[in-house]
Amino acid sequence: MAKIYYLGREHDFSALVELVEALVQSKLSSLSLDARVKKICELAKDLRKQLAVSDSYFSSLIHKHYNTLGFSPHMLRWGFAQSLAQISEKQIFALISAQAPAKIWAKNEFCSPLCLMPAATVPPATLQDLLLPLILPTAIILRPSRRQFSFFRELLEWLSQAHVELASCIALAEIAHEEEAELLELFSLSQCISLASSMQTLKNVQAVCERLKSETRPRIQAFAHRVSAAIIRQNEVACLCKADYDALAFDIRAWDLQGCLSPRYVAIEGEVEDCIKFAKTLESSIQNWEKTIPSLHLNTQEAAAQNIARRTLALDAAEYFETEYCALVIYDKERSMANALAANTLAIHPCKDALLALQTLSPYGQCLASVRKLECAEQERAKAFGFSHFCQFGEMQKPDLLWRRDGVGQLAYLFASP
Repeated sequence: MAKIYYLGREHDFSALVELVEALVQSKLSSLSLDARVKKICELAKDLRKQLAVSDSYFSSLIHKHYNTLGFSPHMLRWGFAQSLAQISEKQIFALISAQAPAKIWAKNEFCSPLCLMPAATVPPATLQDLLLPLILPTAIILRPSRRQFSFFRELLEWLSQAHVELASCIALAEIAHEEEAELLELFSLSQCISLASSMQTLKNVQAVCERLKSETRPRIQAFAHRVSAAIIRQNEVACLCKADYDALAFDIRAWDLQGCLSPRYVAIEGEVEDCIKFAKTLESSIQNWEKTIPSLHLNTQEAAAQNIARRTLALDAAEYFETEYCALVIYDKERSMANALAANTLAIHPCKDALLALQTLSPYGQCLASVRKLECAEQERAKAFGFSHFCQFGEMQKPDLLWRRDGVGQLAYLFASP
């Protein structure tokens, strides 16, 4: 059985050197590319099968930790199933072909070990971020968020028995941002840090790395917290059908407006009255998705805090609609969106030019949805505000493996020699 190393707090950091040596010399690093891809796909297939059986290990693990993870069991199973379905040999080799040209791959120079510090609110995104680098002969030290730590600790314990060679390449670190001494030890033994975070967290990590000697200082690949949006053009406002509302409502309901691919802002070319009509119809469609992807009901304290936040937003809104699952807040044309992007809230903004209105989210745009897929020239305008994933309503939560988050490929940044 593979040994899993736990770092931080209650553990002796003298084991770090042993950790790195064990990871780098693991069985997976000696396997061929085809064999590694096959093992990753076997794991994805195994977990997908378990999702269909309520008393399987993976389904039971989700049910055990769903409160801490912050989503209903049904929503988590749906999300994991969708994410794992993307991991196939065909998709992975398409990813390799797109991001790792043969002449670069032949050099066999990859960052190892990789320190992976995901801050994804959505657990399936963290799992995908963990599995994809294993395509390369690299070793990974995973430091998940506090909410996800216990879930991934138990998942890796199962992995060490059911998929030994994959587990032999992964360690788990429980280190808080404020524990600089432990972070310093960890970073000194990492060739690359993959970091999804706020700008403040990035600055903290950079400050720790600057204390290292240049020869032991890791490269940092940072992915910023971003905001997704939707736009509706003037000639589309009156033509929206039930299918359009239902599709956008699905994007909203999935992950309770917490994921980086969930729309938090809608720009509508029209007047406040158009936005009010849109919000009333959308509210009904959002309610209809509850049976398919139910939300996690908040406890009393969480519900009270959310209620206060929403009431504050309502004071500044031109119109305000509240459902059990989210708030729809309509702002007038002059209102800045800087403070409008609250949790579980969809900000709706009337404007003359929907693409131009997106500049209020610059440079933190992520996914942009529209009734029809945008033309290349329109996408270029939105890219200036940070947007990188373009789709139609109903497809925001379904980016394929070839999507370049923040314009950076999932594999490209791991090459030691570009």
